[in-house]
Amino acid sequence: MRNGSSHGSERSVLRAPFAGRVAALTVALGQVLSGTEDIVTVTRASTVQALLRIYERDLAHIATGTQVEIRVPSYPGRAFAGTIAATGGVVDGATRTMEVRAAIADPSGALKPGMSATAAISLRNEGPKLYLPTTAVLTDGAEHFVFLRIGERRFESHPVVVGPEQGGVLPIESGLSSGAEVVVHGAFALRGQLERAELEE
Repeated sequence: MRNGSSHGSERSVLRAPFAGRVAALTVALGQVLSGTEDIVTVTRASTVQALLRIYERDLAHIATGTQVEIRVPSYPGRAFAGTIAATGGVVDGATRTMEVRAAIADPSGALKPGMSATAAISLRNEGPKLYLPTTAVLTDGAEHFVFLRIGERRFESHPVVVGPEQGGVLPIESGLSSGAEVVVHGAFALRGQLERAELEE
């Protein structure tokens, strides 16, 4: 790049702050610059940054260093591993999501700026927990409960405290112990039968 002055022209050298490759050059030879233009886009050689949108209900499980894996349509059978590098501080009121930034290892240079991607995040391990399908947990106002089998064709409701839904299942925070016989399928229908039986008594 040449810098014009009253004493002639001088050649200026632009140096990138990190090692990488030129992804885009947005100026042309002889173009007059004002000093505010983007001249060149440089991407890191071995790591790319991915911007992800995380649902509000999942934010408690996300932290810097959380493992993440992304996939892009250009390479359907390939996964790129990385970690969460930074989390945002504002939840979008329209989508109920927050933006986080992930650092993804890409030594081959396959990933390009502007690509769309889907991400799978490894949630933090909080120790052993009981999980139930969402269909097994019923609500009564603000309370949650399940049906326990207490004998031959005998059931009773039992209150539980649940955590945020995770892919169609609910973690049971308290109220159940391992080995309890919980009605997993048909809980809603069972509730209707028991309510009708109470009305008939």
